[in-house]
Amino acid sequence: VVADEVRALAEQTTQSTIQITQMISEIQKETKSAVEAMESGTRAVEEGAALAIQANEAFEAILSSINQTVQTIQEIAAASQEQAASSEEMSSTMEGVEEIASRNAIGAQQVASAAEQQRQTMENLAKSAMELVDMADLLTALVGRFKVVSDFQRCWRYWDCNYIECPAYQSKEEKCWLIANTLGRDGIPMGSVMEKRARCHQCDVFKINTLVEEELGQGQEEELEEQSVS
Repeated sequence: VVADEVRALAEQTTQSTIQITQMISEIQKETKSAVEAMESGTRAVEEGAALAIQANEAFEAILSSINQTVQTIQEIAAASQEQAASSEEMSSTMEGVEEIASRNAIGAQQVASAAEQQRQTMENLAKSAMELVDMADLLTALVGRFKVVSDFQRCWRYWDCNYIECPAYQSKEEKCWLIANTLGRDGIPMGSVMEKRARCHQCDVFKINTLVEEELGQGQEEELEEQSVS
């Protein structure tokens, strides 16, 4: 009798060891997937930050060029005004060329007006460029604070059910209530998304994940508001 009990305990121990080994293997797979996802997200953030820095440098170069252009236009406008003044003086002393001088004055005024309009346009472009630079700085700050967050609870992990056969386990979609024909805890398919809606809305996993979404959304909105104020 003792030998039979020892044998039974040995068999139970072997089965438990196999189950534990399987669970450890599954945990290792999940851990590897999580690490790969985090590395991928980190690379994406670094690339985004580099692009933002390049855009900032390009905007600074554009702004410098615009400032030089504005200065040149101002010099042209001053020269045009001087030319108009000279034309008026000549018209008072030379009656024979009065008509030509008058036309020159009108042309000079038109050039000055056009130069002023162009200067204003360049100033508007410079202002827009500065705004773009500010936006680039804001995007850089946001990218620097970006973190990969995933607090969603997978239903099969939460309930510890027979998940291998369930479509939720095989899908990349974390929201199991949006996947048709998922298995209930009794192992019976729950039907289409519309058919299982009421039952899913009573599920603890749905309530937890919906709360997580609301908290994440609130946090992102608060962060954007802080950046806008600063």
